[in-house]
Amino acid sequence: MVLGALNIKDFFFYKKGSLATEMPIFLRPKVKRTIEKITSPSGAFIIGFLVTLFLLPCTIGPYIVASGLLSGLTFMQTIPWLLYYNIIFLIPMFLIVCLVYFGFTRVEDVSGWKERNIKKLHLIAGILLFLVGLSLLLGWI
Repeated sequence: MVLGALNIKDFFFYKKGSLATEMPIFLRPKVKRTIEKITSPSGAFIIGFLVTLFLLPCTIGPYIVASGLLSGLTFMQTIPWLLYYNIIFLIPMFLIVCLVYFGFTRVEDVSGWKERNIKKLHLIAGILLFLVGLSLLLGWI
């Protein structure tokens, strides 16, 4: 709920690189330069691992919550929740990758769209995070 509230705050008072909701500004050029230097599969694996470690504090929360909720369910009871997760989280990313891969858009266009709509994205993410937290708190889930 706190992360949701911080994201909602960013809709009204957005500041690029805001603490707790985005990568700090001073790190972005360094990360970009490092990624651009990668030319081998092993280098891509290593940088992917490091980026994952860096982003882990921001992304692990939903997995911990989901693991806790799903641990008390049977295998068949978890299937709808896993499908829901895929619809909400993975399918949009997969669609973006396909649009770029098949030439319908470019990475720069997707990045530009994200930058133009960043405040709205913070609002949507904030509302969703806050509602999930509220649902857990009130026992709806």
